[in-house]
This record gives sequence, structure tokens and C-alpha cells, in this order.
Amino acid sequence: MAGGYQSSYSFVARSRQRIAVVEVDGRSREAIGAGIKCEGYEVACFADLPSFIASCATRPPHAVVLNAEVNGVSGIDAVATLKTSYPGLVVVVIEDRVNLASATAAMRLGAADVLAKPIDLEVLLRRLREDLSARSTAGVPRLDLLSEREKEVLRWIVNGSSSREAGARLGISPRTVELHRAHICEKLGARNTADLVRIVVAGAFRGEPGGISEPMTAGDRSRGEPNHPSHGGRRAAERDD
Repeated sequence: MAGGYQSSYSFVARSRQRIAVVEVDGRSREAIGAGIKCEGYEVACFADLPSFIASCATRPPHAVVLNAEVNGVSGIDAVATLKTSYPGLVVVVIEDRVNLASATAAMRLGAADVLAKPIDLEVLLRRLREDLSARSTAGVPRLDLLSEREKEVLRWIVNGSSSREAGARLGISPRTVELHRAHICEKLGARNTADLVRIVVAGAFRGEPGGISEPMTAGDRSRGEPNHPSHGGRRAAERDD
């Protein structure tokens, strides 16, 4: 692979991305997980769909390698659900034997690819690298990874509120705000509050479905009086807490 590609999508960038492997076969699951981990990604392995889907509620992955059938449950049907809930999620489906009809259905539902077992790890890794790199270099923030509470916290952070101020507005403790902010930075690939502000001020979230709207208070959201990111956000960037 070209050196320029490798330099533009570094090992460090991969280490910030989480890939899930949903596979009932233990040996296959371990082999795929180990191969992905060796590439520098964070890996989470699951033997069943319910456990994986439950984990997405708190920390959705950037990509998932999903068996077409897990314990009698259709992984292909799950593709539609996952892509609806997490539009930016990269989904690669694996099958014991690729069937043209099911592969076509999976791709139409939003799967990036459908691969036959036994999996050629290099082919799988290339597909993951290409899709995740394309999203990364395109500068598309993974806003769909944020929970509604994290979006609320982010609204106040980029408008210049301290953790104490944001907590008071949202009815949560400053410590809880700090924990949410750490998760937000991890999910969006931001190093600090200043990075978050720059993302918003640059207009990365403008017009994106489910994007960052203006902050509201916990008591009465309809009366919220937010500052524009270009004003309050500047204070947050300067504070860089």
C-alpha cells in the first residue's frame, strides 16, 4: 500500500477507533479480533447480537464485523437497525458461504461489504482501513456516536460554560460533566475542549441530522438562551479546561 496512504491514516488514528466483532464461532471471533487489534484498533468481541446491541447504547463502535447469522438471529436484518441508529457505522458482514441474494440485501441496507469464511484477514483489514480512513480524512465527525446527554453537555461546553456551570444548567454534578466530556473527546477524536470548539466553529456540525443545536437548561429548555459558538466557544477554547 502506498506510503502516503499509511501516513495519512496512522496507527495513532486507528487507536482511537473501536471495532466490534460479532461472531458465534469462538476461534473465528478470536482470530478476527486479534488481527484487527494488531492493526492498532481497539477491539470488542461479542458472541451474540443482544450483548453487542446493548453495548452500543453506551459506547457504539466505529465499525462492526458481523456474522450473517448469530445463534439463529439474522445479522443481515440487524444491519438495517444498526444503520438507522448509527448511520456512520461501518458494517462488514461475514458468511459461511456468500449468497448473492443475501449479500445484495446486506449491501442495500448499508453494509460496506460481505465476505465469505474463512476470512482473508488482509481483505477484511483493507476494507476496514479504507472505509474508516475515508470517514476520518473527510473530516466527518461521528456525531451519531454521542448520546443525547453527551450532546447536551457538548452544547454547553462549546458555548463557554465551565463544568460547574454546565452541571448546574443540566442538573448534574461537575464530575459527571467531566466524565461526559472525556467520552465526547474520545468518540470525536478530540484532544481537548479547544478541539471540540474548533470542530463546531468550523461548521462541521452545521446541517447534520441530529446535530448540535443550541443548549437548553434542565429546568426549562424552551427558555434556554445560548451563546453562539463563535462567542462563547471562544471562551471555552481560551480556557481549554
